[in-house]
Amino acid sequence: MLSSREQLLEKCLRYLLQRGVANLSLRPLAQAAGTSARMLVHHFGSKEGLITAVMEQVRARLQLLFEPLITGETGQLQPTKAMVAFWKLMTSSKNLPYMRLLFEVQVLAMQNPGRYRRYLLETSSSWMGLVERALSRGKNTAAMATLCTAVIDGLMLEFLSTGDLRRTSHAVDLFLKQMRNQPAQRTRKGSGRER
Repeated sequence: MLSSREQLLEKCLRYLLQRGVANLSLRPLAQAAGTSARMLVHHFGSKEGLITAVMEQVRARLQLLFEPLITGETGQLQPTKAMVAFWKLMTSSKNLPYMRLLFEVQVLAMQNPGRYRRYLLETSSSWMGLVERALSRGKNTAAMATLCTAVIDGLMLEFLSTGDLRRTSHAVDLFLKQMRNQPAQRTRKGSGRER
């Protein structure tokens, strides 16, 4: 059975999925959750603490969807197949509200890094760790994970902004085709120039 904090967190998550965080006020949120603003502060410390707790839930749910794509049922999937499957999951109508909220809070956190520093660091490091696990190990794994994450983030933002799933999905396919066909360029030590 869920604790009272967990139940509140679930209600707050549903509220934020519907309304976002722009102009968020604790009183209407508390009323919708069947509690008081004082109790929200008691459980989460502040409005920012509440948003961080909700977003930790969002991140955990999305990462639970990604985890099986890394390992698959018969061992590690090919990284490009895992990314295609993840893109399809994230662009499904069921998960789009989570993605919208994720991007909205990401921008809020970048505007106010002092308040949301923990959220920014934990979000970045946990996603990077998952993407690195999906890739083949090598000296460029961290850089490739960064590139893959940035491309998917950028295309997701484009999709959320325009609603053009066909074009953005085609762009994902083109990126992954390049990733399969082009080995990472090595740089000459000290020269800074590619071979």
